[in-house]
Amino acid sequence: MLGLSAVLVTGASPSLRGDANPVEDARATLAKWVETRQMIARLKSDWAQDRETLESTIALFDSQKERLDASLAKLGTDNAQVTKEIAENEALLKNHVAALDRVEGLVAGYEKRLKAAVPNFPPPLMAREQVSKILSLVPADPDKTEAQLISRVQNLILILKAVQEFNGDLHLESEIRSQGEREVQVQTLYLGLGQAWFVNADGTFAGTGGPSPEGWAWKENSSIAPQVRQAIGVYEKSQPAVYVALPAEVK
Repeated sequence: MLGLSAVLVTGASPSLRGDANPVEDARATLAKWVETRQMIARLKSDWAQDRETLESTIALFDSQKERLDASLAKLGTDNAQVTKEIAENEALLKNHVAALDRVEGLVAGYEKRLKAAVPNFPPPLMAREQVSKILSLVPADPDKTEAQLISRVQNLILILKAVQEFNGDLHLESEIRSQGEREVQVQTLYLGLGQAWFVNADGTFAGTGGPSPEGWAWKENSSIAPQVRQAIGVYEKSQPAVYVALPAEVK
């Protein structure tokens, strides 16, 4: 310290040596030097701490970046999977719509055929409440209807079932038939959808019936009255079961 003071004193200008205190100047200089060294030490210490903080922050950012990159990669994979599934579902929906259109076309075709066949249905079949109700639900224009497809299909199934049941059996009905200008009570024996025979109580009025373009048509043929009465007796089991020959018209 004395050596430094001597240098400082020696280097001072003559004008200052006379007025300044060399010891005080040395002390002041030394204080500045110590302060500077302390400041440098603090800066080094602060930098060391800041460096650790920065390194930790950088490491944290790197870790977050890696996680973000992984998330983005997974998101890209998920998006690709979602896009694939959407495309598959759209293709499946398109196929279902096409299939539904085909079914609607088939149903409309059956409804048209049903409407065309209705005039040929035997009167007892048409008189059944279920049949008449279902027929009233058949669209007037099957190609242009807002009716639900499932309801239309169910109606077709029910009406076809009723028609099939009627067509597979004999049916005896009590009806009114015109004979000239008078109405006569008769019994009519229907054989499915295509043939029928009728006779009145005393066997003086009889005939046959069958479908025609205008509906069911009836022809008088009283000569078959005994056979028709016998067939009705067999059906009612009031007569022994025997073979009965009845005229039939095949169309």
